Amino acid sequence: NRNDASRGDDILQPGRVDGGTDPANSIGTLHDFERLRFCKALTCLDNRIDAAIALTSSDNLGTSTPADGYGEPRGGTKSATLGQAVQKYGRTTGLTAGLVSGINATINVNYDKGTARFVDQILISDGRFSQGGDSGSLVVTQSSGRNDRRPVGLLFAGSNTHTVANQIDLVLERFRDALPGEPPEVERGLLDRLEAGVLGVRLRRGGAHGAARPPRPALARRPAGSLACTGGPPDGAP
Repeated sequence: NRNDASRGDDILQPGRVDGGTDPANSIGTLHDFERLRFCKALTCLDNRIDAAIALTSSDNLGTSTPADGYGEPRGGTKSATLGQAVQKYGRTTGLTAGLVSGINATINVNYDKGTARFVDQILISDGRFSQGGDSGSLVVTQSSGRNDRRPVGLLFAGSNTHTVANQIDLVLERFRDALPGEPPEVERGLLDRLEAGVLGVRLRRGGAHGAARPPRPALARRPAGSLACTGGPPDGAP
């Protein structure tokens, strides 16, 4: 996300980096996205999510991961807690598991256009949980019974020690009013699908995955496959 996209832009699956072309591989159009607020001089405004929503159809999406994943996310979200076991299915690393090691973390992310500060973030250990290209993966609980596969976060950055995810409730709340559909039941149905995990679980070919570093110095966001980190863990990590 560099604030460069426009509503109506085609969404490709697979993405360009994986050989996708427009319009042959278009599966929908960009409907809305959260504009990032980059730091200026000595001032950094807070960001809480790096996410977008697209218009598509049920012909192009599913609510389950591929056969080698964890299956279908359950409806209803779960707040992250320290030590919580989580899992995700991503474009690059497939199915991985980790532990929540930080909540309400504050980190700085370096984009091509500058540095953006994020607050209220979830940190997941260890560095093997994700790699470049896994951004957009839905992070869900790894538990048993009704508590298994509950959406927790939306992965958007990482390093060789931590993965960073937006709180899933913040993502859903941001796009609640952006969903099309005039009677209310239409919007409610779309939200139910989001909360059931349609936030990219089938769209495996995501964008570049960020590389995390602590707020001082700033953390670097790099292209897929080029993760690096120096310094200690981000704020909120043990």
